[in-house]
Amino acid sequence: MNGDLFGADAKNQRTGDSTESGPVLWEWKYKSSTKNSPSVYTVSFKVRIPCQVTISREGWAHRVAKQYGISEEVQLGDPSFDKEFYIDTYAPTFAKAYLADPDKREAIRQIMKGGFDSVTLSEEAVNAVKSPARFDNEEDKATLARSAGPILQKLSVNIPMASTAEISAKKSMRARLIALFAPPVLMAGLGPLPLVVAAQHFRPIAHMPLAMDAAKVSAAALALLMWTGYMALRGTSSAAKYLVYLLVISMFSFMFASWGTMMFLNGYMDEGPTATHTAHIMEKYVSQSKSTKSYFMRVSSWREDMERFDIQISYDFYQRLEPGSDTVILTTGQGWLGHEWLVSYQIAHE
Repeated sequence: MNGDLFGADAKNQRTGDSTESGPVLWEWKYKSSTKNSPSVYTVSFKVRIPCQVTISREGWAHRVAKQYGISEEVQLGDPSFDKEFYIDTYAPTFAKAYLADPDKREAIRQIMKGGFDSVTLSEEAVNAVKSPARFDNEEDKATLARSAGPILQKLSVNIPMASTAEISAKKSMRARLIALFAPPVLMAGLGPLPLVVAAQHFRPIAHMPLAMDAAKVSAAALALLMWTGYMALRGTSSAAKYLVYLLVISMFSFMFASWGTMMFLNGYMDEGPTATHTAHIMEKYVSQSKSTKSYFMRVSSWREDMERFDIQISYDFYQRLEPGSDTVILTTGQGWLGHEWLVSYQIAHE
């Protein structure tokens, strides 16, 4: 049965069945940690469930989100359970009906006391999840699964029906999330393209002023997206979680996309007159990474706000330079956005 529930296993995943013979009702799976993600241990009992629900211990982030009206948690009317756990779902009526059974609430408490972080109801299983998960050997994983499996079985009975409205709510939530995450994801994928092109052909003389303008544009776009996300998700139990994801992804993708796009447009759209400047070559140097070398020359500046600046050059040009004796002729454009950029350069005596 390995792989039936979870699909194709990755190299760093190992699965184990709950029993050595007979029909397997539950199973465990361990995914080891990577550089960017912690290890995850999951015990699952297969059962069809119409709506997705996650029950975890309530933390300070949940309380802050509820206090400021960002998230609205499902409340069961069980004071101790409501205080200890946070219920995350797009189907509050289903969650209330499912957790109305005190035996299920007690089973969830037992799962959590056993060292798990959350209980999730997915479309195909009831799952107990522990992350990060550390075990001394394979037998410890199987032992924990044997203790959790029968408890999960208790959580897999008497599953209530979901209303048509809650099934539609799932589609609505998915559509809202796609609409919100599409812009930053697209910018993360396509944003580096104008930056790479601009760095090769439309390099600004002073990077910081352009970067500051890009930061302002990025901040405005980020604020608009976050406000849109807040309006679209507020009142749901998942609002705070998705807004944090949206903020993290958008901060970086918007900044790089804004910077690269503004740098590209500043040079590509510039139809104004050019200016010629003569600068002294102060030094040349090589910047080396693991697999590549980049060549630079440092020249004196004609601008009052800069004493010098560095220009990335080709290897052949680097070889011909004689710092201290050579001068270089630089042609610059005014910039469509008002940021002076480098059109061309050549050694003065050539």
